[in-house]
Amino acid sequence: MDPVVLCPQTLWLEIPTAALDLELRAFSHAGARWNAYLNRLAQMAVLAWIQEDFEPGARVWPSVDALANFHEFLNGTAITCGPMRLVCIPTEQVDREEVRIPREWVDIPEWAADYYLPVEVDCERELVGVWGYISHARLLKCAQRDAADRTYCLAGCDIHPELYTIWTAQQLKVPLQSRPAPLRSLSLTHARSLIERLGRAEVTFPRLEVPFEECWAPLVGHGGWRQQLYEQRVGLPGQWSIGEWLRRGVSELGHSQGWQLRTAQAGGRSSHQMAGRTLVRQMVVAGQPYELRIYPLYEEQEYIWRFELRNLAGRIPGGLKLRLLTEDLQPFTNNEDVAQTAVDELYIDVRLEPGDGLVWEVEPQPLDYDREVLIF
Repeated sequence: MDPVVLCPQTLWLEIPTAALDLELRAFSHAGARWNAYLNRLAQMAVLAWIQEDFEPGARVWPSVDALANFHEFLNGTAITCGPMRLVCIPTEQVDREEVRIPREWVDIPEWAADYYLPVEVDCERELVGVWGYISHARLLKCAQRDAADRTYCLAGCDIHPELYTIWTAQQLKVPLQSRPAPLRSLSLTHARSLIERLGRAEVTFPRLEVPFEECWAPLVGHGGWRQQLYEQRVGLPGQWSIGEWLRRGVSELGHSQGWQLRTAQAGGRSSHQMAGRTLVRQMVVAGQPYELRIYPLYEEQEYIWRFELRNLAGRIPGGLKLRLLTEDLQPFTNNEDVAQTAVDELYIDVRLEPGDGLVWEVEPQPLDYDREVLIF
């Protein structure tokens, strides 16, 4: 029977034709690939509805290009609508008895959403049906946590069908998200050990292999480590070497995240083979276009790397920060430059050993930002 007749309260949306034909990125096994496909169908249909009816600026979080390193491991896709975040949870089940939401979307502070939307995907009819929604705070009150598959399990009757009330709450600026506890820290040695262990493709469900609070959540909550784990599992390790990018060009994965190589005359700066080459990444900060540049300086045969931030539309306003952290998110001496007043640029020079990893941050946070580990 027609699902529209069976479930009249459900919002039924047509799957955009483009969603059916787009090529997926690599995945380590068929189950992850199918999960990514269902998520894409749900995300593109729901995003198109939101953009048309409510919020033209709604976007996938953190970006479409980052989705593979989420869907390799778990179900769900986040969409941001201004300050509000929704997470679509696609399913093929036609009954409405229960909903299962992965713990990561609830308990990792940077991932937690204001609302969760269970979405039925009907591939045969090329439709997705949005059951309704539940807020983060109500989910914590109503759901049972299942330790076996690490999900929050909800009865279907706990899902509110009146989707349009979401936008009323947004207009009234009603705070809905309970703030999860901060994640525990994970040492670099432990993180690398986990990536090596869980990066084997034969480990089908890595999220169930190690303790959640102590290991899994801090590992995948770190965008750079999540990307490394994904690359290890699909056979593409070593994609973030800055030296290789400068010598041979940016890797496909690096390019997909916005990095480009710019080459200019070396001039008097150095005759070294990487002189005159700069890595650049454009971004939007507080509604304005910025560019982060990374290039080597040379001093007595040692590499000193400059991280330079510029506002492409004018001067950098007072209060904006450029910050560098170690791979395991630890600060170090002179790791931050802050604009005390309007300035032309912010920059940080840092001496690094081969193999060192750095994470860059800008405050306020750029649009579509997710941590990445750059290896030097």
